[in-house]
Amino acid sequence: MKLNTERIHTIWHLTWPQCIMLLCQFVIGITDVWAGGRIGSEVQASIGLITQCHMMFMALAMAAVNGAVASISQSLGACKFVRARRYVGLVTIGCIAIGSAIAVAASVWREPLLRLIQTPESVLDKAVLYLLIYFAGMPFIMVYNFGAAILRSVGDTKRPLICLTVSGVLNAGLNIFLVAVCGMDVDGVAIATVLSNVVSCVVVVWMLCREKSEIRLSLRALRMDRALLGRMLAIGLPAGLQSTVFTFSNVCIQSTLNSFGTAAVAGSSAALNYEF
Repeated sequence: MKLNTERIHTIWHLTWPQCIMLLCQFVIGITDVWAGGRIGSEVQASIGLITQCHMMFMALAMAAVNGAVASISQSLGACKFVRARRYVGLVTIGCIAIGSAIAVAASVWREPLLRLIQTPESVLDKAVLYLLIYFAGMPFIMVYNFGAAILRSVGDTKRPLICLTVSGVLNAGLNIFLVAVCGMDVDGVAIATVLSNVVSCVVVVWMLCREKSEIRLSLRALRMDRALLGRMLAIGLPAGLQSTVFTFSNVCIQSTLNSFGTAAVAGSSAALNYEF
């Protein structure tokens, strides 16, 4: 079989930024591990607990994002550019609404949720505080994930890498400053993560607003459309439910692991970054 060097070059051109982006996400996770480990095993354990809870919520929330990306790609392929722009505006509002709903739900049921997964008493207070601060940034996390996915869907893998690189450098710098210099506890690690997510969100929204193509984000497109919402969820919801089932099983495993105490949870949290 003859190799097509042009296609290989195209695939590599789209792939290498995503490979580096995964490495950046790993570095961000390791920075949080370093900051948590510097303070104590209780902080490290609380970070690991919230990571699993966050992944479960995100799996279902990303159903809207995945459905939107597929719908936008279909619209662009059919040369229905107005509909594509309406999808971009619709999902931007949806991400803000879903992220805000998750943030509110997490703040209201934070302690019952953590007790449900058998969080050790020695970790509970720090885990509650970390969850409260971390989930306050969910609207920004949702909008960034959507914006980055939209850019990647049209073959732009470099600008999402720029957003994540800026976010990763800021997260590392804030962790060092807030934990090592200011002497903050788990709240410092959480604040560093939230602020870095806010910056990455602002950068990707700025890129979409300045975009010249059909995926440009405009204020006029920021409105709800029940017909488009139905089409989007019909595509994205099955995949979201599938991911939720998988992450829910991980939360169940985490719940069993929590019964072994703080040290076991902290060790699992550190190892989880390498697994990702």
